[in-house]
Amino acid sequence: MAGDPEELRGALIKCLILQPLALLTTKVSTAAFKRLAILRTVLFCKDDASLPPGAFLGMAQNLGKFDLIEIPGGHETLFAKVQADSG
Repeated sequence: MAGDPEELRGALIKCLILQPLALLTTKVSTAAFKRLAILRTVLFCKDDASLPPGAFLGMAQNLGKFDLIEIPGGHETLFAKVQADSG
């Protein structure tokens, strides 16, 4: 949460739930997603430094055809905005 106040970072950390590493290392098939006839939209935060440049959009391409919406901000942009608005 680079650039965000400590109070906001603390609020996010309180919401996090420990997850097993297997969630990040288990291979997932995207074949079912490609067969679905639904619209897909990827929201891309342009200042996200959690992955190497291009990695997130590379993963999104596995979804097949999608609309791309780019917004300014980092990895926790939506969380930070909601927390700031709700006080």
